[in-house]
Amino acid sequence: MKICPNCRNQIKEDAVFCPVCGTAISIAPQYEPQPSQSSREFDTIYSPSPVYTPPVPQVDPYDHTKDFVLSDISENKATAMLAYLLGPLGILMALMAAGSSKYVDFHVKQAMKLTVAEILGILALVVFSFLLWNIRLRAFMFFVIAVALIGLVVLHLLCFLQICRGKAIEVYLVRNLKFLK
Repeated sequence: MKICPNCRNQIKEDAVFCPVCGTAISIAPQYEPQPSQSSREFDTIYSPSPVYTPPVPQVDPYDHTKDFVLSDISENKATAMLAYLLGPLGILMALMAAGSSKYVDFHVKQAMKLTVAEILGILALVVFSFLLWNIRLRAFMFFVIAVALIGLVVLHLLCFLQICRGKAIEVYLVRNLKFLK
């Protein structure tokens, strides 16, 4: 059995990475240091300093910014913003003004997904509000409607700010919807 140089756990001989801490294990044979006479007196065990392994960069599977050319992003930011700021009218305006911009096309598809989800959410909210109205919970109904509308405004502003930063990240609430890929 090998010993991990970082966490000192025992690992299999053929292991390339430590299963506990993930440290890369060198192919060279390792040896177990034998404590010297002086270390036995103080009851200490020699442990080598941990080997530095650079962190592995995390990749966001929902970030598609690297798929677009920087000139396309910088030239079409304003057009992409229309899709989130003006709803369905903005989607149509962005489609007409985009030309062959893949960046605008990405944001138009995301805005269309968001619009479909909003329509379905509004229908569900109408049914929920009707039920609350009939059981005399009108104050709670107005609270739910207000929270839903504030949430939609915040979501659209976050999408707007994402475009201002030149990013192409899928919208959080609709990223798992499989249509309009």
